Amino acid sequence: GHLSRVLAGNIRSALGRAKEYCESIAVSGKHPETREDKHKTYFDWIYNASGKNLREVENQLTKSTWAVFQKAATELGGVFSPSDFEVFGYNSQQSLRPKVRDLEDTGLLTSALDDSDQRRKTIQVTAKGWFVHFALAEQQAGGEAT
Repeated sequence: GHLSRVLAGNIRSALGRAKEYCESIAVSGKHPETREDKHKTYFDWIYNASGKNLREVENQLTKSTWAVFQKAATELGGVFSPSDFEVFGYNSQQSLRPKVRDLEDTGLLTSALDDSDQRRKTIQVTAKGWFVHFALAEQQAGGEAT
């Protein structure tokens, strides 16, 4: 459903976040009964949870680093390699690397060596990154994830 789409199809992360949602319902003691209440409760939770993740990292990153993250998530489908530096407006892999490192340090990106070519690195938006991306999109749309 919606949570899986927010997390770019990462089922394991969606199940983990669904568990967080269920635990928040259990702790609150308020069990929504109607379809409308369930809808509102879920969206209140996802706006708050993703907004919290955004607040945890937003001041740790520069505007140019956020631009790299946004381009990776919105235009590249969340996956790129260091050799894609020109897509981000940089003139070398070395100039892009500090931005990627800062995004890795905040848990929004992860890097791994390609299985088929150990010399090639693949960089991906993490599940946390997709959750933060959702919060950013809601914030920019005037939604509630703040």
